[in-house]
Amino acid sequence: MLNPDFIPPKTRIAETETKKRIRIIEDILPELEKYSSAILLTGSMAYGQDFSVTPISDIDIQLLTTPEKIAKI
Repeated sequence: MLNPDFIPPKTRIAETETKKRIRIIEDILPELEKYSSAILLTGSMAYGQDFSVTPISDIDIQLLTTPEKIAKI
């Protein structure tokens, strides 16, 4: 749930920060795909790209895996 005290960043900041995180995600996806059956992007990147992403936003990714794939890690 969105914090009621949240103040969205200025549009330009949110867009710039979203683009940075998209590059990071695209860089790590090939490696994550080796160990997962599904990948789900959550958090501010999923909730409000170009709206709620700030310079301090993290990247929330959930992986669905199997015992066979987890053993490879």
